[in-house]
Amino acid sequence: MTYFKSVGTATAIATLMSTTAVYADFTPETAWDAFVSMAETQGATVTAGATTTTGTTLTATDVVMNFDTMIEAGDDVAAEDIPTVNYTSPSVVFTDNGDGTVAMTFPDDSTFTISFPDAAELERLSLTVSTPDQVSTFSGEPADYTVATIADTMTATLDPITVDSITLDTKTAIVIEGLDTTTSYKIGDLIEQTAEWTLASIKATSDFTIPGDEGSFKLDAQFNDITSTGAGTLVSGISAQDTVAQLSGGMTAKGDATVGVSAVNFFVDTPDGVLDFVATTGLSTMDFVMDKDAFLISGTSSDIVRTFTVPGMPLPPLTIAATGGEFGLAAPLSNTEAGDFALVTKFAGLTIDDTLWGMFDPQAILPRDAIDITVDTSGSFKWLVDLFADDVEEQFLNAEMPVELNSFQLNELLVSAVGAKATGSGAVEFDLTDTVTYDGLPAPVGKFSFSLEGANGVLDKIVEMGFLTAEDAMGARMMSGMFMKAGEGDDVLLSDIELTDEKQILVNGVRVK
Repeated sequence: MTYFKSVGTATAIATLMSTTAVYADFTPETAWDAFVSMAETQGATVTAGATTTTGTTLTATDVVMNFDTMIEAGDDVAAEDIPTVNYTSPSVVFTDNGDGTVAMTFPDDSTFTISFPDAAELERLSLTVSTPDQVSTFSGEPADYTVATIADTMTATLDPITVDSITLDTKTAIVIEGLDTTTSYKIGDLIEQTAEWTLASIKATSDFTIPGDEGSFKLDAQFNDITSTGAGTLVSGISAQDTVAQLSGGMTAKGDATVGVSAVNFFVDTPDGVLDFVATTGLSTMDFVMDKDAFLISGTSSDIVRTFTVPGMPLPPLTIAATGGEFGLAAPLSNTEAGDFALVTKFAGLTIDDTLWGMFDPQAILPRDAIDITVDTSGSFKWLVDLFADDVEEQFLNAEMPVELNSFQLNELLVSAVGAKATGSGAVEFDLTDTVTYDGLPAPVGKFSFSLEGANGVLDKIVEMGFLTAEDAMGARMMSGMFMKAGEGDDVLLSDIELTDEKQILVNGVRVK
């Protein structure tokens, strides 16, 4: 089984319903041929019961698109257990606009189906896709063209499903409103793409009763004001779903997205109690870059609020909130040489419900100020396994270490809570020639510096709360004195940890190893 094996047939369907290849001055016939060709690039084969031309319109009827799931038969999966994925439409219509462009339209309803041939319980999942007012217009010149797609409303509704002879109508639907996309292509050995998307909103709903008097489930989610831009290349002649082959051949992808105010609420009522979860988020952003050498993704969110009711616990709804959050992940993919990595997590203005505080601090002895957390790290390493190999899982199992770490930087450490603040930074490089000093790990050489403010005050409050005795607190202070020294100001402790070329460890200048 290969990592990064598939980018998903749902994405491919969306692409095919809003894109095509190019011919100078499109005609309905060449547009249909191009649609079929692009389907092959997206990992699908297209068949039609018939194609007929009347005047300036070509109509393909009984259209079936079968998608390659990229699941291969082997020791873990029998051939007869591989699901089939297809999209069927009564017709796809191509109309000559008379100006060298062609409009493609779909019928009101079409179907997307996943079938499980020998599944004991679930035989199939089927979605009815409604696109009554979607129009895609193709324009351009050979090897350089643009596709513009608009749709006021697109709806995908989950059809009733049968599980172990029980039919369940989940009343599940996804509604997309205000779709407006523009995608440009340049065709060659590599297919260069740029795209801009805007969506007024995406709404998801579900409402059903759990069989056997086991309760009920409801979902209501909405994401507003979505915009996205992207650019990348695909390798001609290779399925877009086969990400491994695409990356190896030169595939690249980068993009960004923003989402306005969003809200998600799911409610589960079971014999054990009610779980009610509500999540609201302000403006959020995301960026990503990927090629055969490296992968990067980062994002930010604002005004984060999560409220939940815990089943089986006699508590009112609990709320956790933050004014902002940030994450970032970057890593090399190639194992030919060392590459940079980064991992960042940040929460700003994190607040916890007073009910939760009251469970362990009912007298509000500890300050309940907003909490700030930052962990910002980076460095470089080299993979000792091949992420793109078919036997990558076996390589991980057999490798003593899957990576060779070259350097590590703690760019920023910040934890500010309950009246105390811890900070830190530093960096080390690793001596790859010495794996003896630290029991098989490369020996680090470098220095870290830490600061802790307000710790003694917090310790006093913990004694006041009754969680520690005064003697225990004294022991903790004496223990901290082995690793920290007094800094400037009241209740400030410092610690410098140095790992030397001589394989020594110094804490505040005192050798401990």
